[in-house]
Formats: sequence, C-alpha cells, structure tokens
Amino acid sequence: MKSKFALAALAAVGAVVISGTLSAASDVKPQNAGAPFNASGYYDFEITFSSDGKTAVWASNRPGGHGGNDLYYAEFKNGTWGPAINFGPAVNSGVNEQEAAMTDDGQVVYFTRYHDPKDFLSGDLYISRKVNGKWQKAQSWNDVPELPALNTPDGEEHCPIFVHKDLIYFSTNRKGTQASDIWQVARKNGVWGKPEPLPGTINSPHRDHIHWNNLSKDKKALLVISDRPDGGSLGGSDEWISRMNEKGEWSTPINLGPTVNSSGNEICWVPTPDGSFMGATNRSGLGQGALHFVKGTVLTLQGFEADTAAPINIFKIQ
Repeated sequence: MKSKFALAALAAVGAVVISGTLSAASDVKPQNAGAPFNASGYYDFEITFSSDGKTAVWASNRPGGHGGNDLYYAEFKNGTWGPAINFGPAVNSGVNEQEAAMTDDGQVVYFTRYHDPKDFLSGDLYISRKVNGKWQKAQSWNDVPELPALNTPDGEEHCPIFVHKDLIYFSTNRKGTQASDIWQVARKNGVWGKPEPLPGTINSPHRDHIHWNNLSKDKKALLVISDRPDGGSLGGSDEWISRMNEKGEWSTPINLGPTVNSSGNEICWVPTPDGSFMGATNRSGLGQGALHFVKGTVLTLQGFEADTAAPINIFKIQ
C-alpha cells in the first residue's frame, strides 16, 4: 500500500502555523500513514522529519531487524516515499532503540537505547555519526565531549530538544523527578551546567516527556506527552500543550482533545513540515499501534507556530 501521507511541495519549510478550534464533534480522524511508515501487524512509532520533509526517521519492531525496536529511515524522491531502511548494527542492537532524530545533513542521529526492553528506567541517550558513508558504532552522550553528560543509572529517555546550541530540554527519571519529568541543561562559556527541571507546573506526579519538533518556533510553547489522569485526560498517554509565561515558567499542560487523543495511548506526535500532525496511536481497532496523521487546522494549538527544524549537528559548533 502506498503511503497516504506525502510531503512533496513544501510552501513554508520550518514555519508551519497550525491553528483553529477543536470540538468533540469534529469528524476529522487520524488516518493511517501507510507504507513505508507502517508494517501491518507490527508497531511503528516516534517519527521525526528533516526540515525539508524528505527524510523520515522512526522506530519499529517489524521483522528483519536486530531485535527489539529498531530505528528506520525513508527518503522522499521522485514524488514518492522509498522503502524503510534499517540503520544497521552500528545503531541498532538486540534491545530497544527508539526516539530518534537526524540532522539535516544526514551525518548525525540522536536516539535513546533502552538496555532493558521492558523498563523505561533503563534508557540512555546515544549518538551515531556517519563517516565516509557508514554509520559508526553508537556512543553514549556521556562519552561525547561536545554533549552534556546526561545519562544516569536512573534512566533518560526520548529525543532531547536542542532549543539552541547552548540549551537542551530532555526527559529523565533521575532522582528528584516525580516519575519522568522534563528537564533542561544550559551551557555557559563553553561549559555545560547542572541539569534542572523545567520551572512552572509543566511536570506532574506522572510520566511526562517530550519529543523532537515539540517546541514552538518562538520557544514559548511545548507539546508534552503525559499519562496524567486528570486535567482533561482522555485515558492512557495523551498529547498536551504547555505555554511559557512572562516569568519564564511553564503552565499546566492542556489536553489537545479527541481528534488526536483517545482512551488508548498517543505518543510522540509531531508537526510535520507540510502542516500535518503525525504520531502513533493504539486507539480501539488499531491493534498494537501505528503511525497516523491529521491534516488540517483542527487542533487546539491556536497561535502555535511549529519549529520543524532538524536537530543541531553539534560537531559543527565551536
């Protein structure tokens, strides 16, 4: 089956405005993204795109991998999406590799590796670089001098957001969190400082985390994945939005509503460069879960201008 989701001519790369009012009566429903993004009967999730929309990276447990969840990519050429390509054994292993984002030059991929496939507390942040056309053996962030040493025995997860070259948002289960919380780490005079939780009420006693492309272009709105049961939750893991006030504090997240969320689990939805909203859902009837998209101005994201840029290739920053 050819993909129903195509990113061909992009009128406004990196500056997509998603707005409008969502109502419970909306007849807009997520559509299955089809191949190559989904493999029938398997779980495909946590997708990210290059800023021109022509490269996609995501996680899948489809057959033919190296065990657990592997990372795949596909390229949009000549008006169609090519096949899903496994990153290979330099990146993927016998455990779970997930939550990836690749730099626009295609030379660096950032991701999470869960050393215990059944334990979200076992995640560490990893990176792989392409040298002479080949992906190199993945390294822990703690072993890369250009990056902050964020990995702890308590677990880190999801693709960090490079707010800019000197500020990173990331998700962690470390001591001092309530479950999984969203933290930040800043660099001053070339030295990465001590990580701290985001200020305000963005974090809850439940699992809160983020994904690449979840920050607005003006850096004042952040999409949050959370399984908090209150505040308008529709059940399971939902997609939410938090906004920054004049004091630099993040607000209590607001649920995005039933066009995206359901009584099942929705995780790691992202604004795409063509103005869609795409992510994984396992709502009723969809089995294990698959990548879906919503097209159109139906989300409760009034004024949210998505930053669809790819992550920084930090090795180019001096």
